[in-house]
Amino acid sequence: PAIGAAVEHRDQDPAAAIPLYQAAIELVTPRWQAQYQLDLGDIYLAQNGVDQARQAYEAAQATAELYGDETLIERADEKLTALP
Repeated sequence: PAIGAAVEHRDQDPAAAIPLYQAAIELVTPRWQAQYQLDLGDIYLAQNGVDQARQAYEAAQATAELYGDETLIERADEKLTALP
């Protein structure tokens, strides 16, 4: 439930999606944890939460590195590099 609700709220009400993503991260496999951390970082960034976005992207990168997911490592690195 939290996962579907998070994705549904991401575009409609980003602020409401934040706690849903945080809950969903605890429930999914590491690959999806990293993906949802990236999504969470995007939401924070869209709300001018640069420091929170950086933390989420770094968490995603760490999880992706731990599990050797090169695609998500690269994606996190791109997002971190693009931060203001």
